[in-house]
Amino acid sequence: MMISMPRRTTTAAASVARSEPGGLLVIAPCGAGKSTWLAAHPKSGWVEGDDLYETKGVEIGNFEKAEQVNITAKKEGKKVMTSTWWTLDSVDAVVLPDVELLEERCRLAPRPGNVPAAAVATLRVVMAKMESPPPVFGSIDEAVESLDKKQTAEKQVE
Repeated sequence: MMISMPRRTTTAAASVARSEPGGLLVIAPCGAGKSTWLAAHPKSGWVEGDDLYETKGVEIGNFEKAEQVNITAKKEGKKVMTSTWWTLDSVDAVVLPDVELLEERCRLAPRPGNVPAAAVATLRVVMAKMESPPPVFGSIDEAVESLDKKQTAEKQVE
């Protein structure tokens, strides 16, 4: 079965958002542990992208609108974890655990449209075409630790 994916293009807004100081954006596919990590770290300052989309009235599957919410959230200083993206230009990190682990976790908590292998493959293809792709981590913990350290170091320089 062939899946038709919309053409993802770099936007000027996304390019600006990645270079601006402020919030952070982590992309991770279903099963990577975003919700579990957020529930275990309620005072971390990180938020679930799905909660932001719901607050802003973004319909499921409207990737371009979700991207606008991601960019605005970053500009507002929010630290967001999500599996919803349109381009990776504003993304600070991508989490790609082992595909078999993702598939097992998604089998335990099935949701319509979650196909970890396809999500990982799409992320890898898009990143391979980027001049400067975001860093890739094997877990949410690794990504958060690295980004929080980087953000702390940047604040100390200011």
